[in-house]
Amino acid sequence: MSTGCYCRENDNDEPFRSLDYYRLATILSAVLLRPVQVDMVFNRMQSLKSLYFEVNMQMKVAVLGHTFVQEENRARWERFGEIYGDSSVTLLVPRHWEENRYGASTEFQVERYTSDNFEIIPLARFHPGRDLYLSYDISLRRLKPDILHIIEDPFDWKTSQALLYKRLWSPEAVVVGCTASNIDYQHEHFRHELKERLYFRNIDAMCAVSQETERILRLHGFGKPVLVQHENGADERLWFPGNGSEVRAGWQAQGIVVGFVGALLPEKGAVDLAKALVGLDTDWTWIIIGDGEVRVDIASILSGAGALKQARFLGYLPRGQIPALMRALDVLVLPSRTTTTWKEQFGLVLAEAMLSGVTTVGSDSGAIPDVIGDAGIVFPEGDVEALTACLQRLIDNPVLRRELAERGRRRALENYSVTALARQSFEFFSELLAGRRL
Repeated sequence: MSTGCYCRENDNDEPFRSLDYYRLATILSAVLLRPVQVDMVFNRMQSLKSLYFEVNMQMKVAVLGHTFVQEENRARWERFGEIYGDSSVTLLVPRHWEENRYGASTEFQVERYTSDNFEIIPLARFHPGRDLYLSYDISLRRLKPDILHIIEDPFDWKTSQALLYKRLWSPEAVVVGCTASNIDYQHEHFRHELKERLYFRNIDAMCAVSQETERILRLHGFGKPVLVQHENGADERLWFPGNGSEVRAGWQAQGIVVGFVGALLPEKGAVDLAKALVGLDTDWTWIIIGDGEVRVDIASILSGAGALKQARFLGYLPRGQIPALMRALDVLVLPSRTTTTWKEQFGLVLAEAMLSGVTTVGSDSGAIPDVIGDAGIVFPEGDVEALTACLQRLIDNPVLRRELAERGRRRALENYSVTALARQSFEFFSELLAGRRL
């Protein structure tokens, strides 16, 4: 199943609808050619459409989101500005933010930045417990964007504030929301359902992190266009294949090198990976980047099997250090386990590994199977024996491991790289604006 970008429309009387290009291609192929050539006609129409937008469409985009306090998360929008030089992007970002990642607390301070077509505007907030901005317009009065993309939770107060200021200062802007929720939820109170209805009414399109997320949106009655893509993506200029021999030598690695990157929490499944590794009948080295409450359990499992010396607990590392380490891995495993309140929403580390030329293995929790597609191996979550068999298969078949790594890099470049996301967003926004201007 592909997780490539797509935009679905329905037949409701929504203000933003683009042509059903596949249906039109089917009609044209039936009239002009043969029905079997519909895909060729469709692909040609898509290419012509993209070319038209690139030549004719200019836009001002404002993107609101706390995710951009991390510099690496801005790459897709910087790339947007580089590719589409006649358009401009402004990121609206909290000036100060504190975040807990892999068990470590990190503070971010954002400075203003301006270039020809890319700008970062830091916004002061009320007391950290009050999730509102100390601003009467969050710069929308000056910017007057064509697109206002809100990458915040739909129920966040910052989202409500942005929608209010849009109505006051930039009423002509097309609003694109964003959500990663992939578990069906029941509203605890009528006011929550009302807030969701108002949110749906006041936005014109959505970005959904996964196909499951889109399904939840549709289940809750959202009938407007949806673009399925990760909100940040992976920067192919940082994540790329390379020779990791020096890093491996520093680890004193023996046998296949297996990586885990993430929080050591029960739902991330690292305990299952520990149990699977000790069941292998060959040498291996396990690189663990991250920290958390199950580290003691993992150490106990490895120690009981006499394999503790085969693990390297690197703890939390700044993200800038991880790409070089990723290139030294043979396999990256994301063994997430679904709980009553959470399942894997995307697994960006999979995309980063794919771009790095690393073979990926993941459980079937949440969006993982869609992200991996046919470019890796998926096993039933919580099934330690199946995970052991997957790893043993990759150990015994280095040709398969290499083929999956190459396939994964192609898949990530086409779907999850910052360049791919920039192109997807530009085309999606262009269709929305074209629908508004008709």
